[in-house]
Amino acid sequence: MTPGPFHTKLMDGERVTWSGQPVQGLILRRSNILFIPFSLLFTGMAVAWEVVTIREDAGPFFMLWGIPFLLVGLYLVIGRFITDVGRRSRTYYALTDSRVLILCAGFASSFIALILRDLSALRITGDFKGRSTIHFTPEPLVIRNSGGETTTPADSGPKFESIEDGDAVFARISEAVRVNRAPSAFRPD
Repeated sequence: MTPGPFHTKLMDGERVTWSGQPVQGLILRRSNILFIPFSLLFTGMAVAWEVVTIREDAGPFFMLWGIPFLLVGLYLVIGRFITDVGRRSRTYYALTDSRVLILCAGFASSFIALILRDLSALRITGDFKGRSTIHFTPEPLVIRNSGGETTTPADSGPKFESIEDGDAVFARISEAVRVNRAPSAFRPD
C-alpha cells in the first residue's frame, strides 16, 4: 500500500497496511438536534438587534455593538459546517505495521502517531448511516454533580472519525495491536 501523505512520517522499514480519510461533505451529528435551533434563534436575535438599531437610528455604538453577535451567529449557523468539511478534507489516517497515524494538513497542521503495542484502549462507535469512529482512548467518564445532573466531557482524543467500513478497520487495528504485543522469539536478554 502506498504511504500517501505519510511518506515523510514513516520510520525506516515501516509499511502502511491501511489508509483512509473521514467521510467527505456535510455531516449532521446528534448534537445538532438542539444546537441548530439554538444557533438560528441566536442569529435571529442578532439580526433583529441590527435591524432595530438601523431602523431607529440608534447611533453607531449600538449598531457596532451587534456586529460581533451577528458574526458569531453566522458562524454557528453556517461557518462551523464549512470549517468541519474543510478539516475533514485535510485529515488523513493510516495504520502501519507498528503505529496508528493521524495527519491534519493545512495551515494549522498536526500529526499524531500512536504506537500499537502501547495502546491501552480501543473502541468503536457508529451512526445510522454506517459510518464508524474508532477511538484510541477509554470511554469518556460520566461525571455526576451535586445536583444529580450528569455530564460527559467532550470525547476529543485521537480517533479515526467517520470512516467507511469501520468494523474491518477496527479488526485490522485489533490484530495489529495483538501482533505488536506478542513476545518476540528473538528478544535479547
